[in-house]
Amino acid sequence: MVQEGDTLYRIAQLFLSPGADLLEFAQRIAQLNGLSDSDYLVPGQVIQIPEGP
Repeated sequence: MVQEGDTLYRIAQLFLSPGADLLEFAQRIAQLNGLSDSDYLVPGQVIQIPEGP
């Protein structure tokens, strides 16, 4: 669940597997949730996190 002040990249960092590429993982999150990289996230919004690196 998105919290106040979260960004797509901050969320990606929280779930990033060791050795994985942050930008690529953030793009995968965006794609899975139908977001563009620059979309504003709303507190309380529920997003899905892809499995794997």
